[in-house]
Amino acid sequence: MLVKTYVVPPNQYITFQPMNLPQFSLQEALRKGTLWPALYSPYESKCGKGR
Repeated sequence: MLVKTYVVPPNQYITFQPMNLPQFSLQEALRKGTLWPALYSPYESKCGKGR
């Protein structure tokens, strides 16, 4: 049986930018691809696990 999983980015649930959101440092933001931890969602591939 094929199992499909989907990742919905957190920005789909935040319709406006709240004031005083915590921010990553500049270097960390460049690595993670976003300035705000609330919008960061790591992609974890299910393909190939356990091999």
